[in-house]
Amino acid sequence: MKKFGDLLAELCPNGVEYEALENVSEIKRGIRVVKSQLNQNGKYPVYQNSLTPLGFFEKTNASANTTFIIVAGAAGEIGYSTCDFWAADDCFYFLPSTKLLSRYIYHFFLMKQAYLRSKVRKASIPRLARSAIEKLEIPVPPLEIQQEIVRILDQFTGLTTKLTTQLTAELAARKKQYEYYRDQLLTFGTEVIQKPLEAEFSSIRNGFVGTITSFFSDKEHGVRYLEGRDIHNGTISDDKAVYVTKEFHNKHLKTQLQPDDILVVQSGHVGECAVVGDKYAGANCHALIVMSNAGNCDSRYVAYYLQSSEGKRKLASITTGGTVKHILASKIKKLVVPFPPIEEQRRIVAILDRFDTICNDLTSGLPAEIEARQKQYEYYRDKLLTFKKKASDSFRGE
Repeated sequence: MKKFGDLLAELCPNGVEYEALENVSEIKRGIRVVKSQLNQNGKYPVYQNSLTPLGFFEKTNASANTTFIIVAGAAGEIGYSTCDFWAADDCFYFLPSTKLLSRYIYHFFLMKQAYLRSKVRKASIPRLARSAIEKLEIPVPPLEIQQEIVRILDQFTGLTTKLTTQLTAELAARKKQYEYYRDQLLTFGTEVIQKPLEAEFSSIRNGFVGTITSFFSDKEHGVRYLEGRDIHNGTISDDKAVYVTKEFHNKHLKTQLQPDDILVVQSGHVGECAVVGDKYAGANCHALIVMSNAGNCDSRYVAYYLQSSEGKRKLASITTGGTVKHILASKIKKLVVPFPPIEEQRRIVAILDRFDTICNDLTSGLPAEIEARQKQYEYYRDKLLTFKKKASDSFRGE
């Protein structure tokens, strides 16, 4: 097989023609269907306002191996269906022609996705106008070159998909192994003393409950304010950090946090917990149960226990509510937990910390690996889809 550069030099010595997309591909708008016409399962997926099928329909209006664009809702999202499907009215699809391959159109649209999103009209329902698509200028090299571009870029996407599958499977196996050993380490016989949590935690109380809108501040002038949404998988997140005024913080001494406090989510994903370290010492909190260690046990041990299978069962037994679950500080005070000697608690924590690190390293490594592959794909895609334009071309579509 000839190298791509040699093929380009042979077939396009003077550059590549650029055309308005509407001149080289038939752009078809889908046909509206209503939810009452759809099934939860079926042969033909229906694409309407996102890349997730709205449902399934008994008929099809678009063939397999067709590129399509969502133009309302998730406007600007690019799809490619490997099976026949039904395109609804907020979905445009593109018929291949004697000049363009459908899969080539797909990779081209991915390169232009940022441009298309910039043309989305921001409203209650974001929309992308047909004119932004049909006037888009697309390079039209010979089909042989398009086929080679598709082959190279599909190889990149295939490798990324394979890597993602492998790493996700490995992560799931590691987590399952971790959970098994955690539950084994935290299962005790009758020789271990069982105590209610209030026997080892000098204060078990609710975080602030009420409206804090008027007390919002910023990172420079305020104090970090932790909420239930910040607690996941045993850690405290800064993804959506909130700060309150120092005036509010100083007024609410009871909800100020100290090192080794355990925070337990009180509503929603109840029972999730994390230990306050130096980074969050001195923060304040909202709608969390705060457990302050009296100094005779290891807070990390208790947090690990509460996240074990046995701990979750006990928390579930004191959880109330229907759609939105709740747990009360008065109930968690009475929750009975096994307390082996402090040295044994620390040994268990050290073992589980190592397991946790392995899982977290793999978790953080997974998106990093995928992102690296994606950037590699984008680099070669942009290189392969950028051509010298023939001097005779006068069209300018953007």
